Amino acid sequence: MPFGVSAAAAIFQRQSDRMFRNLKGVANFVHDIVPSGKTEKEHLENLRKVFEVMRENGIHANKKKCKFGVSRISYIGHDFVPGGVMPSQDKVRAIKKAPEPKNVTQLKSYLGGLGYYGRFMPNLSSVVEKLYKLTQKDMTWKWTNTGTTAFNKSKELLLSDT
Repeated sequence: MPFGVSAAAAIFQRQSDRMFRNLKGVANFVHDIVPSGKTEKEHLENLRKVFEVMRENGIHANKKKCKFGVSRISYIGHDFVPGGVMPSQDKVRAIKKAPEPKNVTQLKSYLGGLGYYGRFMPNLSSVVEKLYKLTQKDMTWKWTNTGTTAFNKSKELLLSDT
C-alpha cells in the first residue's frame, strides 16, 4: 500500500487488526507485531500462528527489524516481560524526573503522560482530581501545596507499581 495516501496507516491498522484479532497473546500496532506467551512453549506457538497468518495474507517481515528470543521488549511505551506488561522504564524515569508544572499547558502534558499508564494505577483518578480542576477553562492558574501534594502522590503511585 502506498504510504503517501493520507489514510494508509489507518487502513493498514484495520487490516492488521482483522488478521490478528483471533490470536491470543499477540499485540499489533501498524507494522509492529508482538507475539508473547507465559511460557517459552506458548510464545513459540503464538509466533508460529503469527507466521501462519502472515503467510496466508501475503505479509512479509523485514528480517533486519525482527527481534527473536528476547525476554524484554519496549513497545509503544510499555515493556513486555515474561510476567506481563508494565510501563516502559524510560517513561517511568521521565515522569519521576518531571518538575512541578508552571502553567496549565505543562500540567496537561504531565497528566496526559501519566494517564497513558492509568490502567497500572487503580486510584489515579482520585489522586489527580484536584490537578484536573486546575485545567478547567474557568479556573485561574494557582499552584498550591494541594497541587504539590497531588503531583507527588501521582508520581509515587506510578513508581509503587513498577
